[in-house]
Amino acid sequence: MQNLELYKRRKKELGLTFEDLSKRCGVPIQTLHNIFRGHTVNPRIDTLRAINLALGIEEGIDAAPKIEEKESGQNEREKRLLAAFDALIPPMQDYVIEMVEKLVSQGGAAARRA
Repeated sequence: MQNLELYKRRKKELGLTFEDLSKRCGVPIQTLHNIFRGHTVNPRIDTLRAINLALGIEEGIDAAPKIEEKESGQNEREKRLLAAFDALIPPMQDYVIEMVEKLVSQGGAAARRA
């Protein structure tokens, strides 16, 4: 992975432990260890974005994730929504899911009242 040395340098510059970094980015400590040791050569794009954000790094990650073939049946709106969701760090993804579930349940209740 090409960002590995940059990650190590920034982690050291910031004086972060793996536990600190894990809390900042929402990535499990073991996953961070595997990435920093070079055991994980192709980490997920959302994992890399979360690490970049936590380390204050803006370079090295494509602006938008690629839409995989299995998603080709989706319309453009669905693809944009999925790409935006994938760009979020995992804790934010959980928050978005909770909010959408609340909105859907409230919308369903409103529709039944109308």
